Amino acid sequence: MNININRIFVIDINFKYFITMRIHVIIAIFSFLSLKASAQWQNKDHPGAQFGNYIYFDAQADDNNVLYQNSVHGIYVPDDAVFRIFDKNVSEQKLASPIALGVKLDPKTILYGMMPVQSFNKSFPAFRIKKNSVTTVIAMGINKTNVNDYRYRVVLNDSAEIVHWSKIPKLEQGYGAKLPYGFIGNFSYPKTQALVEVVNIKDYNIRSGVVFDWRTELKPFPFGVVATVAENFSGSPDFEVKKDPVTQRIIKINCIKGTFGSVKVFLKQHPGIAYSSGIERFENGQSVRNFYGQGSDEGNSGSIKFNVDTLRVGKYHMYIVPEISGQMSLGDQATQIDLIITAPKPTSILNRKASLKQLLPYISGAIVLAGVLFGLYRRRANIRLKQSAQARQNVNLKMRSIRAQLNPHFMFNALTSIQNLVNKKDMEGANHYLSRFASLTRKVLNTGEKELISLEDELKILDDYLQMEQLRFGFQYRIDTGADLNVANTEIPAMLLQPFVENAVKHGVADLRDRGEVNIAVRKENNNLNLIITDNGMGFMQTEGLNKSDSFGLKLSEERIELLNQLYTGQPFKLDIKTGGEGTTVTITLTNWIS
Repeated sequence: MNININRIFVIDINFKYFITMRIHVIIAIFSFLSLKASAQWQNKDHPGAQFGNYIYFDAQADDNNVLYQNSVHGIYVPDDAVFRIFDKNVSEQKLASPIALGVKLDPKTILYGMMPVQSFNKSFPAFRIKKNSVTTVIAMGINKTNVNDYRYRVVLNDSAEIVHWSKIPKLEQGYGAKLPYGFIGNFSYPKTQALVEVVNIKDYNIRSGVVFDWRTELKPFPFGVVATVAENFSGSPDFEVKKDPVTQRIIKINCIKGTFGSVKVFLKQHPGIAYSSGIERFENGQSVRNFYGQGSDEGNSGSIKFNVDTLRVGKYHMYIVPEISGQMSLGDQATQIDLIITAPKPTSILNRKASLKQLLPYISGAIVLAGVLFGLYRRRANIRLKQSAQARQNVNLKMRSIRAQLNPHFMFNALTSIQNLVNKKDMEGANHYLSRFASLTRKVLNTGEKELISLEDELKILDDYLQMEQLRFGFQYRIDTGADLNVANTEIPAMLLQPFVENAVKHGVADLRDRGEVNIAVRKENNNLNLIITDNGMGFMQTEGLNKSDSFGLKLSEERIELLNQLYTGQPFKLDIKTGGEGTTVTITLTNWIS
């Protein structure tokens, strides 16, 4: 690789004026010093030379020094005469930015040129620093009149912003400067890459930056592959990519000969680094030809393109090697990818091509057969849908019939309670009970046409009913819902709990009066909804008067749950009744009811 590093420097020399000295002596001394300075510069321009006692400033590209060359191009001035950067006689090149960002490295640091790093429409110079040295960044274009217009930041490894946009730390006057300038800071991040960027907050177009690279690991990381189609092939490229299971780095590419023209390997970008590449052929485990073909660096796309359409069937090694000006190829950082090119299979479409006319009868037959099979499938599916809809309709009719029987049963029991209060001449209680009954009846009738109502409405109906019965019997009750339940948006079958609650009141706590307790708990268990009704009565076996008429509502509810299980086959209802001397517990579980 040809390295073209174009740098300009000026050493300012002030001569005392001696009247007695002759003009030709002055010219001779000046010429001698100029030649000496030029010799120093030529030594510094050599790849791998030390940075020296200079301060670097980025310059605009011109015809003789373009930014895309693999070099550290720019303007260099002595570090004791930094004011010279604004001297028009210093260089024909112009500063890349009015910020005039200057870089000072350790004089003994070996300078390795890197590709400039692109940041939107700007290119920032990049330095590879082999030693763990400290760098200094200054901004000669920042002064006391505009320092508040600028901010700077520091980003490590193009991922972590360790210094967010902050004000310029301070103004200082060093390196022979005649006026204070912006001091950005001293930086040292071993084994890391750092971007130092400065921007004018009033005009984002005025910005500048520099990249320092202390990294030791520059091995290319191939992560993706794209293959182009061979010139005389009408299908898609036939290739397979294998990655390391741990690192996910591409280690092998298998291709079918004749289906592809080139292979493009995408790399995780290393800003500022160029790559060289090549292909090596192997036979019987030994190399038979080095650099059979070479890949081309795609520049800012972060990829290497290998033209492999002319390669024979066989095994190859593709090499990708990072390169840095002044250090050349880093062989120990090379990445190798196995390339296996195999012959097409005898039965492949390449060797057996059938005309459309030959295939047409088979295609037509396949279409007709597919149409017939689809028609039969659709007819059978429609029959099943009709049968399912009819069965569902029958279940709904049975459930409405049960609901129609439950409502009169409930109202008959309530009217019986009112009649008992009237017979006892408790007119105030009867009136209060009748008012509650009217409100409750309205709610029940409003839900008459609905199969599902919200859990919130169901609990309100139960609350009104229990308040009404509490006036008559004086028992205590409680309704408790879990904190993780949304009762307003959770629906259950209407009047599902009321017959069981009514049974707990009439046959559980009615005789206990103020010692009676009825508790209703609603709990969520995974995706199941548990409805639990408990009372402290004597239980079914020891309760007198529980005859066929009294248990009518309970039997209807059990039948209703059986019908619900037919309707919701994937969400079965489970009823569990435990009764005894210490009371009765009724648990209704709605399986998979809550998503």
